[in-house]
Amino acid sequence: MDLTISEKLRLVIKRKKLKMGEIAEKLGCSRQNLHKKFDKNTWTDESLKEVCEVMGISYEIVFTDCQTGEKY
Repeated sequence: MDLTISEKLRLVIKRKKLKMGEIAEKLGCSRQNLHKKFDKNTWTDESLKEVCEVMGISYEIVFTDCQTGEKY
């Protein structure tokens, strides 16, 4: 079973011993709004970039052609 983006981010938060309140403060949003984003798993490319930057991590999206294996 694949983890959702929110589940993966929660693992990072736990491993890095980060606090949701601190992340929300750095993002300039309320803790409740951040929890909603995690609960609904409603990440845009921009919101994902922002939360990753605040958490001190990076991410990449790779598209792979199933026939050729070429990565984009």
